[in-house]
Amino acid sequence: MPWQFSELPRLVYYGQREKAHRAKAGEGCFVGNVTLKTKFVVLIVVLVAVSLFANLAWTSANKRTQMENEMREKGQVLAQQMDAVWEFMASNQSRLEQISYTEEGVYQGLHCAIVGRSIGQLFTSQSTYSTKFVNFEPRNAVDMPDSFEADALTAFIERGAIEYYAIIEQDGEEVFRYAAPMRIEQNCLDCHGNPKGEIDVTGFPKEGWEIGDVGGAISITMPLDIYRENERSAVVQDVIFFGGMLVVSLAIVYFALAYLVTRPLAKVQAAVEQVQTGNLDVKLAYTESSREINALAEAFNRMAAELSAMYENLEAQVQDRTAQLAQVNETLEQQRAQLEEVNEVLRNEN
Repeated sequence: MPWQFSELPRLVYYGQREKAHRAKAGEGCFVGNVTLKTKFVVLIVVLVAVSLFANLAWTSANKRTQMENEMREKGQVLAQQMDAVWEFMASNQSRLEQISYTEEGVYQGLHCAIVGRSIGQLFTSQSTYSTKFVNFEPRNAVDMPDSFEADALTAFIERGAIEYYAIIEQDGEEVFRYAAPMRIEQNCLDCHGNPKGEIDVTGFPKEGWEIGDVGGAISITMPLDIYRENERSAVVQDVIFFGGMLVVSLAIVYFALAYLVTRPLAKVQAAVEQVQTGNLDVKLAYTESSREINALAEAFNRMAAELSAMYENLEAQVQDRTAQLAQVNETLEQQRAQLEEVNEVLRNEN
């Protein structure tokens, strides 16, 4: 009869069978066999690698943009200074002409173009920068534009650009090229205005330009060696700082998860294994991890209490059924004895 057997061994049997079934099902699933702590470690390593790569790319792009902006601002300042020198010389051309002739009336060639070019050459010789004045039809062959300067002049003339710059490779090194337009003003017309082709005071034919026309461009070349070194140093420092902060933050998160999640779950797992072995007196204590873990512990304690009560009830029922069965067997035995006595009397009477 089924009530003669305790239900606890059956519970243990079913628990062990379920555990074996899960182990068999997990043989083909590697991820299911990996511990939660290992998954967290792998996830943290992946996050660190991806974050460092993204930070490196973003920092490099940001530093490059910052460097270009700084070089552009320097180019603007230098171009404005050179243009101011040129404008000063042009506005004082009449005074220069007073001292540009010898006593015999021979022009000595002291005019704004010569002064501006000389200042640019002097600045180039005393710094790592290079400055020059270029034009498509220069009066001096050294002012012929290269490919970058030709593109800049085209942008100034055809599209009305106010500046032109780029990072290009020159003589095997990266340099920053900057160009700004030089527009014709009133003071420039004496040498470069109308009538076109007329010989000016310097001995060159006039270009026939008008006020506002692009008369050329200021070209500035700046090396990037120092800036590249500073950029790499800044990128390395930013990545090291970001990586250190990221590792520390993720380490704190890892230990927090281990304390708040994995350790309480390990205790729950150990308690479940004790229940599977037949120990129903196990009880999980209150933890400071989280409300969810405490709710799980309370649910487990209620389940264990219900299983213990069920087991005690089953034992009582088994004992009661066993006592009833013994009483029935005793009654049957008495009836059998009485029947034997009656049969004996009947046999004697017969």
